[in-house]
Amino acid sequence: RNSRGDRSDRGSRERSTDKPRGRGRPTDVELETYRLDVGRSHGVQVKNIVGAIANEADINSRFIGDIKLNDEYSTIELPKGMPEATLKHLESVYVCKRQLKIRKD
Repeated sequence: RNSRGDRSDRGSRERSTDKPRGRGRPTDVELETYRLDVGRSHGVQVKNIVGAIANEADINSRFIGDIKLNDEYSTIELPKGMPEATLKHLESVYVCKRQLKIRKD
């Protein structure tokens, strides 16, 4: 049916080192660490935090840096100089039935 032939003639399949791996996060954006009052013990996952912040603050997920989940709180890296109104709004956002209460770490 298919005449693909022998697949051993494909050659080397080494990855290119030209492009950085990962989510395509811009490297020229300076990030700042924030603390969130929601953690692993509240049932939160990284995807919950990314979804809430990306949707509520209208931030592309590419501009969200590292997220570290601890038992009672989490930390997240967001672009430096976030507008005060955006941070104020995020303080009242809920994730896993817990208010984020975001603040600079």
